[in-house]
Amino acid sequence: MARKRKPMESDSSGTWLNTYADMVTLMLTFFILLFSMSTIDSTKFNMIVKAFSESTSKDMIVILGREGPNDYDAATAQGPDVFEEDVEVKDLTDIFMAISDYIEQNNMQDSVRISQGDGFIFIQFMDNLLFEPNSARLKSSDLDLLNFVGMGIKSVQDQLKLVRIDGHTAAIPEDPDYPVSDRLLSSERANSVLMYFEDVIGIRPELLVQMGYGKQVPLPGNTNSTDEERSKNRRVEIYISTENDLREQLDNIYEKLVE
Repeated sequence: MARKRKPMESDSSGTWLNTYADMVTLMLTFFILLFSMSTIDSTKFNMIVKAFSESTSKDMIVILGREGPNDYDAATAQGPDVFEEDVEVKDLTDIFMAISDYIEQNNMQDSVRISQGDGFIFIQFMDNLLFEPNSARLKSSDLDLLNFVGMGIKSVQDQLKLVRIDGHTAAIPEDPDYPVSDRLLSSERANSVLMYFEDVIGIRPELLVQMGYGKQVPLPGNTNSTDEERSKNRRVEIYISTENDLREQLDNIYEKLVE
């Protein structure tokens, strides 16, 4: 009589779970790496969701870019052609007068200072006029002012040799975990203004230079010892000049190097 064959015993060791867990861990690591390489804001995320959730016969293209210090809204980031339409501009004096009038008409005398010298204009944006505290992202509420100044510069850019944007911050707490560095923050703020002038206004990039001084150059008579003095020292300055001694010096050095 033939013996009945016993059913095969199932493998209860669970070794397959180890392989599965390793695979899940690798996938999680991969997605963490992708996330660390780029950031996606809520608007771009919603675009992705919409692209995959809506059924349509048309091809949809979603463009994802690296989020920088400024993601400008197309409607608010258009430089107005005020200097081309309303103001006759021939030289730096016309720009100085137009910006001075703008400051007065908008009661910004305490926030913006402008002066003129032989062949240059110097503008100071004080404290948190363009930026929130500890941030290098331009405030949308102040883009009208930046547009006006930028379009003024653009209207005479053929006469210019240098547009230098300087960032200044104040002393920050001696805390190793403080979220910003005064050097980096001043440089990033100056660069945000430079990028806006280049990318949005359309000023020729070879004219633009940025410098970040941190807390090292307080206003004359000020230190960084009180809240009031620190507030005054936080500023962005724009130097608009028909001369560029720095560039000429650098060109001379290059010429000597290739001799």
